[in-house]
Amino acid sequence: MIRSSKVLEADKIKRHIAERWKDDVAARVCNSIIDYIVSNPASRSRYLTYSALKRISRNVPAESDDVYRAAALLSSRFSVLFLHFSFIDDSGKEYPLEDDDAKLILLDGWMDHPETRQRITDIAEHLYPYYEGNKPVLMSSAGE
Repeated sequence: MIRSSKVLEADKIKRHIAERWKDDVAARVCNSIIDYIVSNPASRSRYLTYSALKRISRNVPAESDDVYRAAALLSSRFSVLFLHFSFIDDSGKEYPLEDDDAKLILLDGWMDHPETRQRITDIAEHLYPYYEGNKPVLMSSAGE
């Protein structure tokens, strides 16, 4: 891959993480996730579950906690990952939720099934988080 001499935001974020959390396994997981998003088409980063993040960082001896912390850091501090939710019903059918709807459902603790309109009160058993990679930010020029 040919890279120009410009510094990408991905490089700046990785450098910052390395300086701040150099001995933390979660920092190495962050770098693996960033590398994955940058080196693949954006379509491959649209639906990243925790299992996918763990698979992406398979070369790092990470525990689940390290993956959770890396996802939290990359989604909150650096906006590299966007957190979304899907509702999965008892038959396994998946319904991606709009972010604002997911927030309300999490606050209320219930929702109506998108098709049957039946009230779902055990919502924690049906909501699953996933992340979307923010490739445009990572590929943008860093303001050094």
